[in-house]
Amino acid sequence: MRWGAGDRWQVRFDLEVEPTVELAVQELAEFAMDSCGVRIVSEPGDGGRGVIRFGHDATPGYRVEIGHEEISFIASNAVNLLYAVYDFAEQQLGHCFFEPGRDRCRPVGTVEWSAGVLLAQGAPMLRHRGFIQEYPPDARSRQLADWMARNRMNYLLTWMEYYDQYDPELKDYFATRGVEIESGHHNFEYFVPMGEFYDDHPEYFAEIGGNRVGPSSDDTKLMLSKQICTSNPHVRELLADKICEYAASHPEVSTLSLVPNDGFGWCECQSCTALLGEKVHGQWETVSAHVYQAQRIYHALIDDVSDRVAQRRPDLTISFFAYVNYLHPASDFILRPGMLAHVALYWRCINHSLTEPACPTNSAYVSALDAWDEANRGGQVDVYEYYMGVNLYLSLPMVHHGLLGDEARLISDHGGDGVLTQFHLDNWGAYGLNYYAMARAAWGDTPDVAITRGLEILFGSAAGLAQSFLDTVDRLQRDPVDGVVNCLIPVPRLVLSQRSRSLFNQALSQAEQLAQACPDEPLAATWLAWARFLLGLKDAFDANASGQPAADQLHDLLDAARRDEADGLHYAVTAKVELLFSRWLRSEAAGQQWCHSGMDWEDRYILEREAEMIAAAGDSRGH
Repeated sequence: MRWGAGDRWQVRFDLEVEPTVELAVQELAEFAMDSCGVRIVSEPGDGGRGVIRFGHDATPGYRVEIGHEEISFIASNAVNLLYAVYDFAEQQLGHCFFEPGRDRCRPVGTVEWSAGVLLAQGAPMLRHRGFIQEYPPDARSRQLADWMARNRMNYLLTWMEYYDQYDPELKDYFATRGVEIESGHHNFEYFVPMGEFYDDHPEYFAEIGGNRVGPSSDDTKLMLSKQICTSNPHVRELLADKICEYAASHPEVSTLSLVPNDGFGWCECQSCTALLGEKVHGQWETVSAHVYQAQRIYHALIDDVSDRVAQRRPDLTISFFAYVNYLHPASDFILRPGMLAHVALYWRCINHSLTEPACPTNSAYVSALDAWDEANRGGQVDVYEYYMGVNLYLSLPMVHHGLLGDEARLISDHGGDGVLTQFHLDNWGAYGLNYYAMARAAWGDTPDVAITRGLEILFGSAAGLAQSFLDTVDRLQRDPVDGVVNCLIPVPRLVLSQRSRSLFNQALSQAEQLAQACPDEPLAATWLAWARFLLGLKDAFDANASGQPAADQLHDLLDAARRDEADGLHYAVTAKVELLFSRWLRSEAAGQQWCHSGMDWEDRYILEREAEMIAAAGDSRGH
């Protein structure tokens, strides 16, 4: 069967037409015209060359079938019909949905298909596939929703105070595209704000050193390190009331978080101490060796509040985090229906796959996944990932997409139901390929195939140059000066102190060649700006390490990043750059060598890991 310019195809429906199905037809019409010059119409009437049918089938997933002058899109539900259209556009019509707001298409002209199944996709490997959004909705939120649907992603976890800024139209926009939004994240302070409750009820908050913690002028959401008293029965009832009130006023939300404030600061009152039992410190790999594990007092709260909520709202799911010093389930905790654990792989090793048993850091996280699988009796487990490093990794290399297929299979095999990653639209140039690959890996696809096809659509005959640039960025991540491939925790110092300047120069040279070869491709311009930024970071670090001031270089780098962002070159989140640079400048002004964000406990972990890397390099030379 032929499909080409000037053809007119009539749409017919063998199922109920709802907004998501209407969207599928609209999208197919646009893709067909852009790629092949084919016109698709849905109004009644004859005159079309062939028929496009949209139908329902109970078989999980979707498929596209070719008949005599007929194309059938068949799926188990409306969202899967939409996915079938997007998959068809990528595999058959030369489209690439790499970047929000910038779809690419290399027109294919006239194509011919033989009768039969053109493409078929069963159920996804992972049920939840999505993002953790740590910034409020903005003018680009609709672009994000479009990108998620076009890449068959379906879940968005955001802070409650940010979800409160979603208007009804934006909520409907995500829902039509099959994206569920979970309202929550770190939210003890949202439900039980210290400023509101402390004066009348100081007992609601953690007791540390004999005193109840209260509000202060230097409190920040980023690292509050102040918790509630989790054993207080009045706090538990208050939380259940607040959750049910929130659900009643947001009926579209089916999953709500109950998550500690970020940081530590757990209660040491007599009741919590008795519940905690013997104090056992956390693992080094989970960034909690300096504090005791808190899962018993946290999970007792989750257990009780979930029961209270279920009595009133059995339809709600309560999610919670498994993170730092509460990574593992308490020994007597059961993950039941109506519960969702987000297991955060914070400070995981980015040089090794989760499937690498010799990596002590990642093996610790796989053990935690196994523990949650063992505790699961009908609940859900999602992996909370950091495919952009962590918030203050500052766009340094993380070429991770080659690992994600194996990691998605491992997550599924170890009882995981989904994978979500932190992200930001403003660092897409640095980490977008990770997000693009993650979306495919979660369906069981091979990400490298999609990446190769995507680079060809983006860069055409210069795709090889693009791959060479990515290979060099990969070496920046994996090749220390002394050639020993070590575990790498994603903090800037551990890359900048151990990689040679010549590699940064090589990346810049290759980015310049690519930009010259593809002057009209925005990603080529973005990668060139990114390579300049990386080299500038390296030079500033080397100056600081040698005792020379780096202040002027840091100010210039930040100014350049802001200009690039204004020009639409999205490789860095400038607010994060400004935050870390301010800590860097503060340490420099104090006559100290910069380490990271200025938190003593965090700096100790980084310096210990750096010493391990240096020792490993020395051992290698000795052999």
